Amino acid sequence: NLLTTILGNAELMTADLAASHPHYGLLQEIARQVQSAKRLTAQLLGFSRRGRYEVRVLELNTLIRETAEAFGRTRKEIVIRLELAADLHAVEGDLGQLEQLLLNLMVNAGDAMPCGGELALSSRNCGHEEISANLFTPREGRYVLLSVRDTGVGMDARTRERIFEPF
Repeated sequence: NLLTTILGNAELMTADLAASHPHYGLLQEIARQVQSAKRLTAQLLGFSRRGRYEVRVLELNTLIRETAEAFGRTRKEIVIRLELAADLHAVEGDLGQLEQLLLNLMVNAGDAMPCGGELALSSRNCGHEEISANLFTPREGRYVLLSVRDTGVGMDARTRERIFEPF
């Protein structure tokens, strides 16, 4: 498809350049963004197929770092802090869905900090006992906890009432 052609050309050009060349980093960024576009396309296709997604084992910390880096390039007034567990368990999920989730959280946080602020993302391993809540009872086992904090203004009451409505 079109994205594969763009990615292939960027990778071919990168292969012919020394890492010190001024365009090397730009070509790598093109390749990363095309990969992101491919995941978004796959996500949209999955949605159109009524939720058939590609569930696989993922390194959540890698996804958090890459997504935060991409977001940080667009919102330089926001300081991003990562507090990621070095020994984080792998997770199972659809890469496109998780990337979209992270981007939505970051964009929403950014919207709540129009003049800048701090966005902190942390990850850690935990057990089912630590995440039990009144809303649901998790199955026994090991879990990964992702926490997102920001210094934004928060949501007004009207927004909170509609938080779980789609789109």
